[in-house]
Amino acid sequence: MTRNYRVLPAAEFDLRYNYRYIAYDNPVAADRWLNKVRKLFEMISRQPFIGESAVNCSQICGAFPVATM
Repeated sequence: MTRNYRVLPAAEFDLRYNYRYIAYDNPVAADRWLNKVRKLFEMISRQPFIGESAVNCSQICGAFPVATM
């Protein structure tokens, strides 16, 4: 599947940091978490106006909760 979204460098840094933090204790859970995040990015790229409006955002953006493992 072609990626229809762009991950900014700061977000990429946060994703890698969180992945490593989770993987330290549970590499399988880290892989599951990252797959959920990627699927969420893909869903948002297909339907950009889904989710709740984020109040503390200076641009148009939304909030999308991701369930815990």
